[in-house]
Amino acid sequence: MKPIAYFFSALLLFAGACKTQQAATGSSLKKVTITNPGELFSTYDLGGDLEAVAAIDALTGYTAEQKEEVYKYSNEEEWPEGMKSLDSRTTNREQIKKYKAYLLTSFPNDSRGTLYILKIPQADNSSVKGSMALSHDIYIVMTEKGFVMK
Repeated sequence: MKPIAYFFSALLLFAGACKTQQAATGSSLKKVTITNPGELFSTYDLGGDLEAVAAIDALTGYTAEQKEEVYKYSNEEEWPEGMKSLDSRTTNREQIKKYKAYLLTSFPNDSRGTLYILKIPQADNSSVKGSMALSHDIYIVMTEKGFVMK
């Protein structure tokens, strides 16, 4: 391979890595404001919904590992203590609204219309303390009544 070809190969690899990092942190995603935490689904089975699976599979800039994290961290069992139960979410509604969140993707649902997956990155919410502190990125499934685009 000629030196110029090495250069362009390295450039493509670097650009791909940057895009993946943007997707991982949320910087390339549309920012949203959570307005109604009561519209989130705490135990939605993304893996059991073919439309959700197709939407997650179609994410660009996400590795297979990052896509698996969407499934894993979209359930209340993987959320911070302040969000792990309906009672704790009710108590912490105002705190949930303060999370910095991003629209990851959406998918159609026969009974609920379009559902949305929001990403709440740990890095963007590192100042949150106590029972609402994030140890990793989390994902929430919501209806359109639960957030607004910024």
